[in-house]
Amino acid sequence: MKVLYLVRHAKSSWDYPQLLDKDRPLNHRGDKNAEAMSKYLKKRISCPDIFICSTSRRTRETAAYFQRAFKVDESQITYKDELYHAYPQNFEQVISHIDNNIESAMLFAHNPGITDYVCQLTSGYIENIPTCGVAAIDLDIDHWNEINGAKGELIFYYYPKGIKKK
Repeated sequence: MKVLYLVRHAKSSWDYPQLLDKDRPLNHRGDKNAEAMSKYLKKRISCPDIFICSTSRRTRETAAYFQRAFKVDESQITYKDELYHAYPQNFEQVISHIDNNIESAMLFAHNPGITDYVCQLTSGYIENIPTCGVAAIDLDIDHWNEINGAKGELIFYYYPKGIKKK
């Protein structure tokens, strides 16, 4: 059994139109939500064994909040270009290469791919994972390279506005 946490990056800024999409930073709300979500999760789950992140600035900045909350050294975060605006097959490619000694992985990526992949993995329907939303999925696999076509069970789905109501 493996556990996969899929995190959509927090809200990014559109204040700098000269920046490439990949270089856009988080905005103020994004910073606040990433900090709140990372602290919320820290109280509810064990530290994931590995953090894998898209190479965009907004995903890296989001991952940094989680890295600090879980007290993980920044050197333990792996960055993958394949997760930048990834499709479900890109997620599977990255996941299939995770070392089998790893029991839980947290991936930071983008929409629409992250929502599509959660729905594909769980055979469920989430219309849209909002910025800084987190889905946790139990996978009935023993090896990460079995991810292609695997099905899982949604353990939880949290998002910033939802945790503020609790």
